[in-house]
Amino acid sequence: MFSNIQRFLPCLLLILLVSGCDLFGGNDDPEEGVVGVSFEHYGNEQIVTLEQSSHQSEAGHSFTVTLLEYIVTDIALTHEDGTVVSLKGSHYVNKDNPDTWTIASITIAPGTYTSLSFRFGIEGSENVFGALERTLAVDNMIWPMMMPMGDGTTERYHYMRFEGRYGTDGTFRIHNGPSGGGDYSFPVSLPIDLEIDGNSETIQVDMHLDQWLTGPNVWDFTDYGMIMGNPGAQALLQANGSTVFAVKN
Repeated sequence: MFSNIQRFLPCLLLILLVSGCDLFGGNDDPEEGVVGVSFEHYGNEQIVTLEQSSHQSEAGHSFTVTLLEYIVTDIALTHEDGTVVSLKGSHYVNKDNPDTWTIASITIAPGTYTSLSFRFGIEGSENVFGALERTLAVDNMIWPMMMPMGDGTTERYHYMRFEGRYGTDGTFRIHNGPSGGGDYSFPVSLPIDLEIDGNSETIQVDMHLDQWLTGPNVWDFTDYGMIMGNPGAQALLQANGSTVFAVKN
């Protein structure tokens, strides 16, 4: 009997070497996970509540928000090896509709992801009415060609409508988009440290509304009325957008 054990022992060792830990139900291979993205909105580090919360602008005005809706496009994650993983082509967010605050989770490969990126608005050549998902809310973001700010070729989309009240009885309407046919959208890249190995994660992106109104350009509500036909104002907002977004830890 002992000789039989000696004869089969090399085979047993070979099986153990080939199968490794899987013989005992273990598996060290990294696994796919799921990732979603959510959006939250702040003014001076306070969560924005439409018609209620009060915030302060750099120019010295207290303000409340009555409307906030915007479009982001080309939402993606970048793996540490440089691979770019698309999460969604475009997404519409409306502060008044919680159903729009989240991009549904998708399954992605395991590994370490180092940045979340998107474009605020729609890149110039892609900004053609009908190019985005046709919903009533998205269709209502139209930036018409028949108005002075259009380029006379086709309807396009707003990037953002940000409206509210300030001071005693002032109102503001920051309608951001392709004024005069120009492209005032801009790319956003936010550093993250995301490890995927069988887990489920949600990345929270915060929009800091007060940052639209400050550095490098201080935005005074009294200087601007309807800005849809004002390319100079659109350029100021584009520059201020560099500090608007951040990822929650």
